[in-house]
Amino acid sequence: MKILVFAFAGTVAQNVAMLFESDHQIMLASSRNALDLFVATTDFSAYDLVLGLGAYNGRDHNALRIESECSSRFRNKG
Repeated sequence: MKILVFAFAGTVAQNVAMLFESDHQIMLASSRNALDLFVATTDFSAYDLVLGLGAYNGRDHNALRIESECSSRFRNKG
């Protein structure tokens, strides 16, 4: 199984991403531009599984949050 793991650099997500054994690990700057470039230049169909990890800053930030699609809209209004 070919796996891509990506996370935002400098966050707890980076530490967790490094624990996975994967074909590729990519650490992104925490910016919209970095994420947009990554999405535009990555062939996601080349992987069986893509796991994206990010930091959640809400009041219950110690709970696990799962998005089945990369939407960045968990509990966000709009």
